[in-house]
Amino acid sequence: MNSPLAIALLLALVLMGLGFVTGAAQVLGLRRLAARKLVPLDEANYLRNRHRRRLLTGSILFLVGVIIAAAYVSGMETNVDN
Repeated sequence: MNSPLAIALLLALVLMGLGFVTGAAQVLGLRRLAARKLVPLDEANYLRNRHRRRLLTGSILFLVGVIIAAAYVSGMETNVDN
């Protein structure tokens, strides 16, 4: 495996891992928020929306990692260089 490919795959794995961990934490936070019954409505709405935004951010991180990995593994990057 050449160096640019290894670096790109390492970056992709880090992004995918970070996205997955972030997304899992936000799903857990949403579940915990749903289990809490005595939270004021405005605070619950704020926290729910915050968890949703962070879940979206984690999904985007994961998707960017997949795109980077796919570009290098499929050979698209070498075709662009030529």
